[in-house]
Order: sequence, then C-alpha cells, then structure tokens
Amino acid sequence: MSGGTLSRVLEKTAELSAPIPAYDANPTYDVSGRFPPGSATAIPLHNFVQAIRTMESADIDEQANNLLDTLELYDENLENTLLQIASADSEIAVKIMTQMQDYSGATQDDVFNYLAELTSSIIPYRFYSSEGDDGVQGFYGLDVLSNSKKVVVDMMDTFSSLMENYQLTDAQITDMTSDLSALDNENQRAYLEITEAGLDTLLREIGNEDQLSIPIEALAVIDNLRNYNNVRTLVSETGFGKKHVANDGQLAYDLKSMSIGKQDKAQVIEVLTTHAWLNRESNSSSHLASTLSSLDAVQRDSLIDDLSSLNNEPLYNLSPDEKEGYKSFQERLNIISNTDNLSTLVAAEEKLPDESVDSFWSALNFLEHESDKFVEMINRSNTEGAQVLVGLIFSLNESVEHEEMTYEDAMDRAKDILNMFSKDS
Repeated sequence: MSGGTLSRVLEKTAELSAPIPAYDANPTYDVSGRFPPGSATAIPLHNFVQAIRTMESADIDEQANNLLDTLELYDENLENTLLQIASADSEIAVKIMTQMQDYSGATQDDVFNYLAELTSSIIPYRFYSSEGDDGVQGFYGLDVLSNSKKVVVDMMDTFSSLMENYQLTDAQITDMTSDLSALDNENQRAYLEITEAGLDTLLREIGNEDQLSIPIEALAVIDNLRNYNNVRTLVSETGFGKKHVANDGQLAYDLKSMSIGKQDKAQVIEVLTTHAWLNRESNSSSHLASTLSSLDAVQRDSLIDDLSSLNNEPLYNLSPDEKEGYKSFQERLNIISNTDNLSTLVAAEEKLPDESVDSFWSALNFLEHESDKFVEMINRSNTEGAQVLVGLIFSLNESVEHEEMTYEDAMDRAKDILNMFSKDS
C-alpha cells in the first residue's frame, strides 16, 4: 500500500476508533462468570478492517481509495451500514454503491439495509474437500452453505449484475428487496438466480444495449417463478446431488462442485422460464416444478440437460416460425406435466439408444391416455424389444401426420400392438 493510501486508511481508522471506549485492562466477571461484551461502537472499525482485508494485494491502493471515495458520496448516517456490506467484499460493495447513486434515497435505504442484513448472516464454515475449493465431500441440508461467505458474496455479485445489465426502476428494486428480506438465505439465493438466469433466457436476443429495460410481461413471468416456493426449492435442490433422509427425518444432499451446481441450476431455470413464457396463460410452472422434484438427482439432471438442448430460439417476441422451433420442447413438457410417474417414464427413456429418444417422445405424445401402458411395456422389454415397440408406434404417428391413416384407426392399431407386447413380456 502506498504512503498516500496508507495515510487515508489510517485517518479513517482513527475516525472510526474515536467513539470506542478505552479498554478495561482489569475486567471483572459478571454473575454468570463471563467477561463483559465488547462495545458495539467497535463494529464499524471492525467492518472497515475486514473490508480492507478483502482487497487484492496487487490492487489494494486502487480498491482502498475507491472504497473511501465512494463512502464520501453518501450521508454519514449510512456509513456503518455501508461498511457492513463492504466487510464481505469491498470491490462488489463499491460497485453496488456506485450503481445506486442515481436512485432515490428510499430505494438506496432499502437496498443497503437488505445487503447489510445479508452480509450480517455470514457464518464461518469449513468443509473438507477432495477437489480443492470447488468441491465438497459429504452431504448437508440445503441451507448449510447459504450462510457461508462464498455464497453470500456470490449473491451480492448476482444482485450487482442485475443492476448492471438491466434498467431497473425504483419500484422494481424495492419490490425485489422486499421479497428477498422475507426469505431465508437459501431461498434468497434461488430467487436471485431465477431472476438473473430467467431474464437472460427471455431477453438475451433482443438488443445489444449495455442495459436492457425489462418488458412488463417478461418481468411478470419471472416474478411468478421466483415467488413460487417449490420452484425455488427445485432450483436449490438442482445445485446438489443425491437426496438422503436422515434418522430424524431431515433431508440432506450430496454436494456438487460449485461450478457444476451453478451450471445445472442455470439449465433448470432456463427450462422453467421457457415453459412459463410459452404457457403464460396456464400458469402451470408450480406443478411442473413439483413434478420435476419427484425425480432423483441423476434422472433430474439428465432430463433437464436433454430439455435444455431443445431451447435454440430467442424467446421474447417469438415469430410464428420461431415458435414452431419449440414444438418438441412443448410436447415433452406437456407429457412430463401430465404423467403420474415421471421416474418410470425417464427410466424407459434411459433404456433406449440415443437414436430412438426423439421417436419415443413423439410416440408418447401420440398415445396420450395409452402412454402409461406404453412406458410399462418399454420397461418390461429388453432394449431390442423396446426399440421395436417405439418404432411401431412412431410409424403409426407418422401415418396419421401424412394422412395415410385416421387417428382413430391408428389408435386402434396401437392398442393392439400394446396388447400383443403385454402378452409376450
């Protein structure tokens, strides 16, 4: 740290130290045998020191001066709150303080109070990992990591990214902080992730501006998703692996590496957002999330990966031709939403080679009420028999599409085929 920067830091340290009462060199125990607590007036100094410690040594002069300069932009009454936020990560805190400059005082208060509460929730954790900092052995409850410094700082960064990429109004920001303040950390984390990945899914193709304004109908879709408890739970669970039930009935999960968990959550949010946008009038996202949550982690991640690969067109302002590109996606999600046993259906898909998967889903869509029997026959057959059955039903579907057979005749033939397989298996 250069001499000039050091002088500024020491000057601020002296200023924050002034209100702190002198240390009692001979403290006495209270009736419970404990020393008296330290003075709360020392908290701002502690937070300032913590903020300095978060700075990269190579950039400490720039970052320290940025923090001190940015603090001077705000009223002294906000300083303790801002130092609490900076204690988690000075660089992100300065970025957010700079982004909030053009908003109303009330909105600034809402944001800073929310972030101060969030950073105050940090609890030190130590995990033992076989993958360095990016992987953890063992399994834990959904909320275990959400109070760690790493996760809280990541949430701050997500909040800042939203401010950077979108032209958020005062009302939109205060609505968001109001929602967030009512949730625990894990639900806040999912809420922010749904907002970021959901908006990216909807609006990524509509312009090249540094900041995008958010259309009302797009925000409404995201707001519905992020305020469904079971949608947030699905997103949280997708960041973890296999689910376990402990002896006391509590749920625990294998931990994925942070990078893989983040990627998997982005994919499930993309799928949920796409479904919600294409089905805005049905409002069925909560049901879909509950259905997907019924799968084990391996099946869920595999299915979401397949569904995500079908999203290849921009969503906002879809043209009729572009909407046709989501036909397969829509068909699959309709089947998934209406099945009584998604795990059995996914097991049937897993039994088939890759070249038969698309035909399998087309056959399911064609069979409608006979689809459960079809899935049962697939699971009872060997791989070769399952392929034959899929091919037969798919050919009937194509015959109907090419007007070579009526739907009723094709369904009668499909029932005969399913009955034949039922007798043979």
